[in-house]
Amino acid sequence: MLRKINDFSYDETNGLVVKKIEEHQLTKIQRKLFNYFIQNPKVTISKQVLMDEVWERTVTENSIEKTLSKLRNVIEEDPNNPKILITHFGHGISFEGNIQEALTETSEKQLQESSSKKIFYLIPILLIAIALIGWLMFPKIVEPKIRVIQNLSKEQRLLILPVAFENQDEEQNGIYGLIKSTFNNLDSEGQVVFDESVKSSKEIMEKHWKIDQDLVMMHTNVKKNGEVYDAIMELTNGLNLIKTVKISASNLPELAHAQIRFVADFHQGIHAENLTTPKQTFLKAQSLFDNKNFLKAKELLEQLIKSNDKDYSARFLYAHTLFWLLDYKKSLVQLAVLKQTPYYKNNGASVEILTADIKMALGENVQIIADLTSFLSSHLKIGQLKKSKIMIQLANANSVIGKNKDALKFFKQAIINLDEKYNPKIYALSYFGQARMANNISINTDVYKLYEKALYYAKLNNNIQYQATILDAMSAVLFYNNQWKKGLKLKRESIALVEIIDDKSESLGSGLGVLASYLIERGLYTEARTVVDRIGSIAREIKSDHLTLIFYHYDVSIELMLLNYDYCEDEIKKGYELATTTNNLGMLLNNVFLQMELLLARKDTLNFKAKWDERNQLFVQPGLDRYQIYMDLYLARYYKEIGDKDNTVALISKVSELAKQTGDMKFLTDAQNTLAQLYLKDNPEMALEILNAIEQYNPNPNPYLEIKAEALNLLGRNIEALTLITEAKAAYNEAWNPENQALLELLQSQLN
Repeated sequence: MLRKINDFSYDETNGLVVKKIEEHQLTKIQRKLFNYFIQNPKVTISKQVLMDEVWERTVTENSIEKTLSKLRNVIEEDPNNPKILITHFGHGISFEGNIQEALTETSEKQLQESSSKKIFYLIPILLIAIALIGWLMFPKIVEPKIRVIQNLSKEQRLLILPVAFENQDEEQNGIYGLIKSTFNNLDSEGQVVFDESVKSSKEIMEKHWKIDQDLVMMHTNVKKNGEVYDAIMELTNGLNLIKTVKISASNLPELAHAQIRFVADFHQGIHAENLTTPKQTFLKAQSLFDNKNFLKAKELLEQLIKSNDKDYSARFLYAHTLFWLLDYKKSLVQLAVLKQTPYYKNNGASVEILTADIKMALGENVQIIADLTSFLSSHLKIGQLKKSKIMIQLANANSVIGKNKDALKFFKQAIINLDEKYNPKIYALSYFGQARMANNISINTDVYKLYEKALYYAKLNNNIQYQATILDAMSAVLFYNNQWKKGLKLKRESIALVEIIDDKSESLGSGLGVLASYLIERGLYTEARTVVDRIGSIAREIKSDHLTLIFYHYDVSIELMLLNYDYCEDEIKKGYELATTTNNLGMLLNNVFLQMELLLARKDTLNFKAKWDERNQLFVQPGLDRYQIYMDLYLARYYKEIGDKDNTVALISKVSELAKQTGDMKFLTDAQNTLAQLYLKDNPEMALEILNAIEQYNPNPNPYLEIKAEALNLLGRNIEALTLITEAKAAYNEAWNPENQALLELLQSQLN
């Protein structure tokens, strides 16, 4: 619904604020917050209520204040003296704006037309002075030409003036250089002019005005409000103010790239004033796309292309939208069309990068490498930023096909000659890729430090999703090196970041599942129970069968440790039926493994073999034979349970060799521990030898410390045994069981 609030119009559905001649797009949380205030006018609302009703989760008061501050920067005439969102200290905030009746389409159009007319009266004094200089230089000009610039013609130049900051500080130095060096939305930059020969913007404009009266100039004035940079950008031609837009950014690189996009859009004619309706449609489509409402964005873009098949920017966004809708073939068709148009000359790298994204989704990685290599060889003068993006694509394609050394080379090349201060996203992608490749090819590199660098740049770029991904990888490295406390801390931080993006999603549920697995492995069942119940709650709310299956899996895993066998049997049956019905093969395999664990935990040797034979038929299917190793280990444990030493040893030998070949050290450890348990009573020396040998394959301390302690005790090495069982008690947490406690007390009594 469109509303007129004080001196601006506001669209509740997409969060678009139109204020005079400026447009502001509210973020998702800003829109939700503002809509809540509008629905509850003249009521003082506490921060706790906002937390419950808007965020729907616990957040800090600082988070609420930051969101309010950014919202006020958009809607208030003077954010430091608000008239719409009023704070009542100690009580809350109230909406005091003047809401008029909902705007009709006609009244909205009239409002826009009225705003457009005001453009010609908002002439900066500086531009008047420049026009007078031009009049003195060129007597034939009797009055300034009032016209609309639709696009940059071949003869027309765009002069980008240095950014003007209030309260200039050292950190802001160089942003003009960033725009200059990374203006990559145009592969050919001949029509865009930068001039650092003089310090004054006035002198720069005077100099170029003498040369070209058709010059289009871009002015940017930036004011820092707290942690936010607010920029007013203007495009002018003589006395004609072509376009004004306000943007906000949380950091300088984000601000610079917003300017680059603004100029590139103008270059394609998006901001032409005589295209008001198509422009508004495109901006709305862009907003829908940014908010992941791809179906509605697709509808609007199809309308634009149908009415004007030369609207190349709309066609490119349409191709991008189709990509996110997984309609790869149609997206490739649109990109193929663009390659035959003038758009490709200035935007070829963008077209090729999106094409590579699609082909990667289709598994055509060899073709990606050939295409991008060819493009680079024929476009030697493209900007460094776009070249870096292509290097990242080449690195990813090489990594997928197993060429890890080539991938590592491209990941490193992606940041050569690229300013790290202003391109943190590329640096984050590069270091994350370097870490993954270094880990794969086992080179002498501190992988964790590479991940730390990736995280540093992801934070600079304010990319929450990527921060979460990197934290996940870092936690896995820590778990592998037995740094559980720090690993769990980073994993929890990763989950918290995913919750900020969307606190009710499948990705969050899957991440919680990974956290649950680590907690269960460490014996932290109470926290794991809370995490697993959260997965179940999300699964029910978003009606996700996949998350429901994840819930069943970890629910059973916890209850098995707590010996609730009847409950586990019922949950396993539910999971098996749902996985079969939904054809979720991965979760079906996990369900089979849980079934085997339950039978072994119950020592149900009478039914185990029949159930194993039945479930093992699943692994006969093509492609599933690689999972046979899991079933063989369960069978080996069964043979150990019934005292069949020969079959146990034979299967353990087979499983261990396969585990070495696949590099599954945890699985090798489990197999060898089963073998050690087989020898424990009759040959404790052999059992101890097997347990000690495991450490050559796995740098972690032996996870079965109590078995090693028992072997040492049987060999009369009581002090060593007591040391290990004491270490085990500290590490096992809630997994510490009565048998372990009995061994500890026995060893303590023997030494007293």
